[in-house]
Amino acid sequence: MLVFWFCLILYLQNEVEEGIKAVAVITAVKGDVKIHRAGEKEFIPAHLEDGLFAGDSLRTDTDGQVTILYCNSGKLLSLTKGESIKIEVSPADTVVRGAPDETGLGQETKSILSPLFVFNAEGEKSGLKVLVRGEEDTLNIVVYKPGNSTLLTGRPDIVWSEFPDVQSYIVQLMKMGDVVWCRTTIDTILTYPEDEAELKPGFYFLKIAAIKDNDTVSTAERHIKVLSSDVINELHDILNNIKSQSPDPFTVHFLSAKIYEEKGLIGDAINEYRTLLEMDPDNPTLYRSLSILYNRYGLTGLGNRYLEQYEALLNGGK
Repeated sequence: MLVFWFCLILYLQNEVEEGIKAVAVITAVKGDVKIHRAGEKEFIPAHLEDGLFAGDSLRTDTDGQVTILYCNSGKLLSLTKGESIKIEVSPADTVVRGAPDETGLGQETKSILSPLFVFNAEGEKSGLKVLVRGEEDTLNIVVYKPGNSTLLTGRPDIVWSEFPDVQSYIVQLMKMGDVVWCRTTIDTILTYPEDEAELKPGFYFLKIAAIKDNDTVSTAERHIKVLSSDVINELHDILNNIKSQSPDPFTVHFLSAKIYEEKGLIGDAINEYRTLLEMDPDNPTLYRSLSILYNRYGLTGLGNRYLEQYEALLNGGK
């Protein structure tokens, strides 16, 4: 069994005691699903990325569906309508599952799901990261692709915004201060040639300069990383493992997005979250995640628009 360690940052919406670690995390939720926190009186609505702690209970209503991932064992568990579980500290062998009784819990049954992979999930409340507001500066070039991201290819496509009244653009890729690839073009799209040796694994600095009358009038920069074939193969194994064991399509894309994000593949993570948004367009967590990722990618204006949609959904509108 392939075991893969990575750190998943949870943006918990519930107040939790600092230092307590989550036992499980919600990877998919649809319909009416409620959490009962240990020591609390009321059930609260469950949300994507919510952490579940020892002693918590999870309950689905007649239209509820939920998938959770246990942090220690890597096991996935799905509940459909009318089921409930109580979260245990060591769920490797058994979990409490069944139709709710007068206590809101069910009967103990064996878990038949094998480990998917293992990771550490911190339960501390982290909240929303601070984001820079304001649209992209129209006085500068905006690089649309690649952003500040790790890449799965050594032949990247390079796309940027048009700058007014310039004669050409100079595109450079640098490594350790040395220019390893350079092109001059009048277009705003460059495709890395198939007949040239692809970029070797490692870190690169991308610089695009707009030229007018032999002077540089605007520049844009990005930091990229090309992965080695060994790391790419390992990543593909992990993603294939997720596809073969995940109980629902939403969890497949959600876990894939988290793995891409942890590996620095921000562009690929964005694509996964956009797919998730098509599946669940009213989920505020997805807008928040896209806002954070687009800011990391370098598209601040787009990130801010997703942040505004996130805040609008929290306030009950769009």
